[in-house]
Amino acid sequence: MKRNLLVTVVLMVFVSYFVQAQDKKDIRITGSFDSLLLVDLFQKIEEQSPYYFYYDIKQLDSLKVSVAAQGETLAAVLERALKNTGLLYSIDDNNRVYITKGLKIITKLPNGFFRSDQQQPALAVKDSIVDYGLSTRGKEKITSESKLYEIGTKSNMARGNAIITGTIRNGTTGEPLINASVFTDNNHSTTTDAYGRYSLTVPAGKHTLNILAIGMKDTKLQLAVYSEGKLDIDVRDQVTTLKEVIVSSKKLVNINRVNMGVERLSIDNIRRIPSVFGEADVLRVITSLPGVKTVGEASTGFNVRGGSADQNLILFNEATIYNPSHFFGMFSAFNPE
Repeated sequence: MKRNLLVTVVLMVFVSYFVQAQDKKDIRITGSFDSLLLVDLFQKIEEQSPYYFYYDIKQLDSLKVSVAAQGETLAAVLERALKNTGLLYSIDDNNRVYITKGLKIITKLPNGFFRSDQQQPALAVKDSIVDYGLSTRGKEKITSESKLYEIGTKSNMARGNAIITGTIRNGTTGEPLINASVFTDNNHSTTTDAYGRYSLTVPAGKHTLNILAIGMKDTKLQLAVYSEGKLDIDVRDQVTTLKEVIVSSKKLVNINRVNMGVERLSIDNIRRIPSVFGEADVLRVITSLPGVKTVGEASTGFNVRGGSADQNLILFNEATIYNPSHFFGMFSAFNPE
């Protein structure tokens, strides 16, 4: 009796599931919808089917459509109704319809989304440098200098040379380091390319791998090389602390006078300059100084650094001389003696 009851329940569940699946495939839309707002069209479809629409009323923007259907699927009706409107639709397994603009909602995850990495097929990635057949080997990201890192398959019969490849990056920003030096000694060294990648050939055995780069901390890693392998390395920034710097100024050291543009003439210098009738003329001598220009051959007036003759202040024993010349400006009023 119990066995018959169990079989009956299983059959009822199976039939219910089959009928439900069959109903989803047999949902058809019939009607003539002329010059209807999209909102009204969705409401009429909801009235004759189990579908329910979700949309943003602002995106519909009072759009009107005309469409006729005779026993057609909802997808076929929406394809014609939303054509040239910029609107997209998505239908999930629960008969919910999502109307969006610009971006379409994906209602199902792709096949194998939750599958583990071991089950996923390996993708072949081509690189601009020689891979050396190392794509199938594991790679390790370095963050510590206090560990011993084993490269390749561990074996007691490790002989010959092995190729170590990888990428060196800034541990803070993740950017590749260009022209970083990677070496174990003077005979086994290389530099990184524009993408931070390097390829170094070293003998099998234990080595100390050194990484030097501008602005980065010098890194030393202990390696046990058995065969070819891949090693990606993160290098830390180097923050250099400077000592205190004192900037002082001693602008008064080279100053021996405070008056700007002062020139001194001795009587000997005045007498060496040719003058009219052999008499030394102080004002004529002034015109030989830098920045001083005479106003004319028959006048004792002069211009100083672009100024006019009436802008000059002439003092004699701290007394202002208003007429420094006589005889119509041909001779100065100062006695050179």
